[in-house]
Amino acid sequence: MRKGHEFAKSICARCHAIEAGQKLSPVKAATPFEVFVNTPGVNRLALLVFLQTPHPTMPNLIVAGEDADDVIAYMLSLKKAD
Repeated sequence: MRKGHEFAKSICARCHAIEAGQKLSPVKAATPFEVFVNTPGVNRLALLVFLQTPHPTMPNLIVAGEDADDVIAYMLSLKKAD
């Protein structure tokens, strides 16, 4: 998870709130990680697909391989227990 957090700090934090409890992202339209992972239906597979698919509202950033695994593990650590 540490590697995923470091990746998120270096790449994602420019736009997204990446920390637990952080409610506002630097870019208003960028969903905070904690909000995103606590959306019904979001799981590891959904995150993997999301990170490997270009989105018109995001920079052309594809996260794959070990980086994807690491950042997904970090993101899922922000998921609230059901």
